[in-house]
Amino acid sequence: MESIEDHTYGWEGELLEQIARNLVFKPDELRVEVLRISNGPVMMRVYCPESDIGKVIGKDGRTIDAIRSLFGAMAKGSHVRYLIDVYEPRRHKNKFL
Repeated sequence: MESIEDHTYGWEGELLEQIARNLVFKPDELRVEVLRISNGPVMMRVYCPESDIGKVIGKDGRTIDAIRSLFGAMAKGSHVRYLIDVYEPRRHKNKFL
């Protein structure tokens, strides 16, 4: 059976939070949730004010894709996979990924 660890922070969450905070107008209202599944991916979700979601996602998803690419490059050779999501209240119903 896989164990699940729920962390608000970790180095991955801190890095993602720092990147995202530099993109938004209301950085104090931004938070990152990290969920680690043993032998599975590290799932991270960015929560920010609805008015800042577009800043984190970027035009045609380019900003969030660049962030995902950065984490993918950091994971090379480590057998770790990162799944990064931006919480959009209109699309999600309080579910993690």
